[in-house]
Amino acid sequence: MGLINVVYPVYGNFDISRLEAAVVSAMNQDYPDLRILVSEQNERPRFESTAKCLNVDYIFSPNIAQEVFPSQSRNIALRNIHEGLVYMNDSDIVFLNKSYLKMALSMLADREFLIKPPLVHLRKCEVQAFAGRIRTDFSSAASILKYPNPYVVSLSDDAVDLEYNIHKGRLFIGYPDEIKMIAAPEDKKKQDAVIWHEVAHQGAILSRIEDLHQVGGYCDRYRSWGYEDTDIIWKLKSICMAKEIPKEKEFTVLHLDHEKPYFNADDRDSNRAIFHERKARGTTAIIDEDVKYIEAAYA
Repeated sequence: MGLINVVYPVYGNFDISRLEAAVVSAMNQDYPDLRILVSEQNERPRFESTAKCLNVDYIFSPNIAQEVFPSQSRNIALRNIHEGLVYMNDSDIVFLNKSYLKMALSMLADREFLIKPPLVHLRKCEVQAFAGRIRTDFSSAASILKYPNPYVVSLSDDAVDLEYNIHKGRLFIGYPDEIKMIAAPEDKKKQDAVIWHEVAHQGAILSRIEDLHQVGGYCDRYRSWGYEDTDIIWKLKSICMAKEIPKEKEFTVLHLDHEKPYFNADDRDSNRAIFHERKARGTTAIIDEDVKYIEAAYA
């Protein structure tokens, strides 16, 4: 079946309990040949002891600039993977189905890569309780989740009053702080970035490591958040076919919801402009440029 490397990039003041819950869910996968890799970029190591406690691989690289370029921790991980497949995950995503990776791999044909598993959200107020439970009993934690609507899960039966709305493929969840932001929209651009949530995991990619190396990995120009995933999917589509993971319950992953203080609408707009500039130049020129950059920057 072959090795699958599951990567968890992490940086800044990320909540350790969410990383632990995500990694534990990967440790409980029934796929036999699995490597879990935590790739941290920070001013100092914050997650090393967590990785050692969980007995998973860990890489640390110092963030000298003290700015967040999310592709860097991903590229550092890719440079330390030399065989098999890569499942690029986020550190707040939990696998609910123990057979998720095995089932995903069974869908993967030659010259393909997989993207966008369906996503449900755990309410912010319940994340810490769920994370504590999943560390001690994964099966029990996953089985007690309630589904008051198709997009949000809860530990409680009383979550039926939670509002939600779908608009252009994105989800509004009726969190009190987000409702308050709508009532007083001083910054419309930031409001739009914060209150709308995904219904698929945009950052998930299951791909062969040689394909990721061939396209030059992730582009390091994207600051803070947004478009680094769109960019690498665009490059991968030039050499193989993208296949979306089915929108079925057995493939659904869980997002551990959180505040978004780092979401910056100006960075998003800048990143969008970078992507469209790169796209206008075409994949051949961009991949050639990215491969050379990666070889020099991550030698």
